[in-house]
Amino acid sequence: ISGPVYTSNVPNASIYNITTDQSNVFFFEDQPIPCSPQPCFPAHNYVLYRTARSTGTTAAPLYAFSSFASGVPGGLTQDGDFLFWQLNGALLELPKNASALPLTNMRATGLEITQGIQSLNNTVILVQNKRTFVRFYVQSDGPPVPGVTATLYGSSQLGGFAGAPLYPVNSVGNRLTVLPAPNRNNLNDSFVFELPWNWTTVSDLQLSAVLNPYRIPLQQDYSNNATAAGPFAFQTSPRLAVQFVAWGYTINNQTYYPRLAGDIVQTYSWIRRAYPLASSPGFSTDPSPGFRPNLWFVNDDQLGAKVNQTASECTNNLCASAYTNAQMASLRVENGLSNSLFFYGMISDAGGTFPRGQACCGTNVSSGPAGIPGPTSLGNGWDTDGTYGDWYAAHEIGHTLGRGHPGASPCSKDTNGNCIGYCSSIAGDLSYPYNGAAIGPGDNSIEGFDAGDPDRNINIARAVYPSSIWTDVMSYCSNQWISDYTYKAMYDYMIAHPSSPARASAAAPLTGDWLSVFGSIQPVAATAQLFHVRHLQTVGSIPPRVPGPYSIRLLNAQGGATDYPFTGDTGDDSNPPTVSFGQVVPFVTGTRTVQIVRLADGRIMAAQAINPDPPVIGQVALVNAPSPVVGTVTLGWTASDPDHAALTFDVLYSRDQGASFQPLKLHVTGTSTAIDTSRLGGGTGLLRVVASDGVNSAQAQSAPFTMAVKPPMPTISTPGDGGHFHYGQLINFSGAAEDLQDGSVAPTNLHWSSDGSPIGTGALLSFTNFNVGQHTIMLTATNSAGLSASSSIIITVDDDLSLPGPTLTVGPGQVGWQVAPGTTATQTAAVVIDNSGSGTLSWTATSDASWLTLSAAGGTAPSTLTLQATPGGIANGSTLVATVTINSPASGSQLAQQVIVHVTLAAGNVHDPIGGLLSPPRKIFVPLLRR
Repeated sequence: ISGPVYTSNVPNASIYNITTDQSNVFFFEDQPIPCSPQPCFPAHNYVLYRTARSTGTTAAPLYAFSSFASGVPGGLTQDGDFLFWQLNGALLELPKNASALPLTNMRATGLEITQGIQSLNNTVILVQNKRTFVRFYVQSDGPPVPGVTATLYGSSQLGGFAGAPLYPVNSVGNRLTVLPAPNRNNLNDSFVFELPWNWTTVSDLQLSAVLNPYRIPLQQDYSNNATAAGPFAFQTSPRLAVQFVAWGYTINNQTYYPRLAGDIVQTYSWIRRAYPLASSPGFSTDPSPGFRPNLWFVNDDQLGAKVNQTASECTNNLCASAYTNAQMASLRVENGLSNSLFFYGMISDAGGTFPRGQACCGTNVSSGPAGIPGPTSLGNGWDTDGTYGDWYAAHEIGHTLGRGHPGASPCSKDTNGNCIGYCSSIAGDLSYPYNGAAIGPGDNSIEGFDAGDPDRNINIARAVYPSSIWTDVMSYCSNQWISDYTYKAMYDYMIAHPSSPARASAAAPLTGDWLSVFGSIQPVAATAQLFHVRHLQTVGSIPPRVPGPYSIRLLNAQGGATDYPFTGDTGDDSNPPTVSFGQVVPFVTGTRTVQIVRLADGRIMAAQAINPDPPVIGQVALVNAPSPVVGTVTLGWTASDPDHAALTFDVLYSRDQGASFQPLKLHVTGTSTAIDTSRLGGGTGLLRVVASDGVNSAQAQSAPFTMAVKPPMPTISTPGDGGHFHYGQLINFSGAAEDLQDGSVAPTNLHWSSDGSPIGTGALLSFTNFNVGQHTIMLTATNSAGLSASSSIIITVDDDLSLPGPTLTVGPGQVGWQVAPGTTATQTAAVVIDNSGSGTLSWTATSDASWLTLSAAGGTAPSTLTLQATPGGIANGSTLVATVTINSPASGSQLAQQVIVHVTLAAGNVHDPIGGLLSPPRKIFVPLLRR
């Protein structure tokens, strides 16, 4: 024996099927793949080697594949110029002079677990049952290595599971090109895994990831392929119940509402994706943690004049939101609804005038506009999902969760002494930790992550949001997401202030003789507006009244006065300041006028006459309505006023024998109105009509009638219709059903099926074992009335093992700069262009704007493209918009590919001076916080 021809460096490897010719030895080596962590499937890597017959030469790998304990190659032999062997019933051949397979080396560099915002060292809290993703960072020690996959394992002793391996869910597939210089801003430069729902409910989740687990392609060294992190603790999710009111108004005989799918449903999605709340869908009466909205559509015949500011009391574009906030606040007070139930009003901007939003005028009450992003609205250039109403609502609701506009300490002040926040807001939070209201440090060590929404009506892709570009949702800046600072503060606030159900029971009424007064004051102009004044015999609650510089003064016919001093809520970011108020005070018999008075000098800022007699109303009845009631029906009544005052009427609906009501229409004129019953819960209902002469009121209601019971409305949140998965990939199912009778359908009445066969019950399910093929997934919901309805999607599972060809991937997908007015310095940003597939990928890039130049017109991936923006000459308050188009030509069977990068350059407060829809140019303002 003269010495070994070949010695393996793989532990526990074995050599077999040896065959030779005059010059070479050919053999298979069985390389067991370590099975760790447990449980996992025993796997083997089989490599066909060629080595010279002379002693001490190096063996060259010619062919390799992995197998799960089956498919062992056998019968290796050679004949002439070819090698032959058997595998899984097939006879394979390979030229004996085939080129050796390349040996590469790769390494694992880190794990990040994220739900919406996360640091590289995983310091941001994790919330139970929120969609959770793990980014596995890897790199090559040499050139790019295509066709590589990875696995992720999870274990929990307290949760009682040790998960089978998960496979990547990257948009380009489960195999990537491992790069020598990967970039965190490109989502496909890392392996992305979604976690099963049951992994997100434990307090001791251990994660371990393995790069190239089946050792294809071959490496020189596998010792650096694995990494671990944890334990990770998932915190209990808060519960946030919000009563949404979709306000309708009429201008020029055209009625406008916010869009149900385009504005309202997308707002639900944005809050679930960004807020620290469980992703589990649900509505109103669902008691589980998470975001729990309820929705009313309310038409108000007086709102249109507030939106277009033709009402005499309107002095600015805060008029409409102040008015809707007053209506919602008075509804809470007069009906005894819990202060922990949030109200949010949405007002369409489609009427041609922008109704600026604000959080004011009552406890946990706010309103905001909704519409399509563009040059004459908000979100110009950077907001690409079709509505700005989503992040605007998140901003306003954020104010009611105790969040202020980001600022710096010490602050700079304007001429009125207000601290100026980033992007020209008035600062309310001088403890904000990051300059420019960024969502994290400028080094991108903290980065936003948007899980996306695959719903067919929303279709938002997963994305990363670098902190060098994206700003906090509580700011006035462009490119809005949520910072780790705001995320944690919102979480703490919601945990400390539990939210009531959206259909919270009304408090016992307080009987007496009351005057309910809601309005706003402009201290500088010394004027006030009375939005809602009612003389009532019962109220639900009495807001605390703090004596201050203003008074609600009641005057009788002889001039006798009774004063109720109050302070009001001052808007610390309004300029000039605005004060809102909402009080319930004892009514004084004989009062003929209510005034809002500034006590310092006795100035009367607003006044409203009070007639001596209330209206008379009766004969409230549906006109020729079917039974049960369906569709649009007419409600009529009779009414008169002893003082001959003009009357308006509010119409409300009850399903609980009058214990509680939801508003349908406000300030109707005339003695009949059409009622759309499509979103009214069925059962025994009644309609109440409240007549008002401006202060005095009277009410009457219809006889009970049968409203048609509505079926539930199930929706599948994940996966998306048309979703494509590889065999073994995780598929998380989530769904819910809104029900107009029950609020939410109970999880036990949500039934899932695949191709007609049951697969589970509940709101959340996880699978990794779907068979190859196309599947029809159906969610069927059954409500308490026994009515059922279904929603379905189609998904496809494949077992395609072929390597992807050249695959263009670019990150980040959006670039934006926000500069101070007058800035002339060139702004730069890097865009990474990579090939996540195999082969060679060439690219070209173009900019469609002269102010935006590119460092190169083309190249070969991987590349870094530098964008340069010239801000000189950009007007204060304006936004420049451009797109960078990156193309990769067709190559072989690979189709041509294109990626669009949206680019914006904004100067100053981009939410102030704009024009376009109206003449003269109008102004747009983002939300106002009043305290």
